[in-house]
Amino acid sequence: MHGRSDRPVLIVDDSADVREILSLLLEGEGYPTLCADSGDAALDLLQHGAQPFVILLDWMMPGMDGEAVRAELRADPRTASIPVVVVTASPQLGGHAPADGTTLVKPFDADELLHVVGEHHGRSWPP
Repeated sequence: MHGRSDRPVLIVDDSADVREILSLLLEGEGYPTLCADSGDAALDLLQHGAQPFVILLDWMMPGMDGEAVRAELRADPRTASIPVVVVTASPQLGGHAPADGTTLVKPFDADELLHVVGEHHGRSWPP
């Protein structure tokens, strides 16, 4: 355990299994996590003061999908600069992936996930 961060990674995925696996992997490396099972739940956490250093966002969810969550994040000055890593089972994303973001295609390698999260750790927001 590296004890890398006081700020969490926000995991947004409609699959309880995916949330649990990501949370266990990241917490095992010293990254605290917060989990949300929908886009609405993630936005609620952020509106109530959650300050993740990065968001792992499932792109294809029922209800508010990743694209809608991303649009809401960008529209709010308090959350616009939080880095978002898109996590998806579809490498195509219907051509709607955020141009400035990182995408992890499920199933992804644990080392790849830790590398991406590690790249975002230490970058502060708001800038």
